[in-house]
Amino acid sequence: MKLVIVFILFSALQVKATPTIGQNVSLKVTQTEIRKVLKAIESDGYYRFLYNSDLAGLKKKVDFTAQNLSVTESLTNLFAGTNLTFKQLENNLIVVLSAVEEENVNIKVTGKVTGENGEALAGASVQERGTNNGTFTDNNGNFTITTGNDATLVITSIGYEPFT
Repeated sequence: MKLVIVFILFSALQVKATPTIGQNVSLKVTQTEIRKVLKAIESDGYYRFLYNSDLAGLKKKVDFTAQNLSVTESLTNLFAGTNLTFKQLENNLIVVLSAVEEENVNIKVTGKVTGENGEALAGASVQERGTNNGTFTDNNGNFTITTGNDATLVITSIGYEPFT
């Protein structure tokens, strides 16, 4: 019996959490729009991208290969030769911007608000901090809002603490 307890204790101590910020990207596509490449990276579940879908650079078709590269290296390679750049934020959130400042004046942000278990949160409030500019999520948790390029979004829902 003591041996079983020691074995369980030893096994439990071997478990470790690895942060997702260090996850690598492996992907190979040919003649695919940059927007679709970002969605493919996002589908792995580690990263979420925010971008204005009207940015011209997102429609450029590229051949892209990343074999176990960090997200920073992958995006640097993906955006080479375009006017796109990116900024990595907390919670594996990455904002894609244009190097042409006029394209960044107002950006259209679309997203999905989910709860702790991945369930869609309908009726959540999404508001630009410090303004009256806001919207609500639909029945599937999706929202669209047009904001300034340096805006901070505040998301609130009944039963949850506000999230920025």
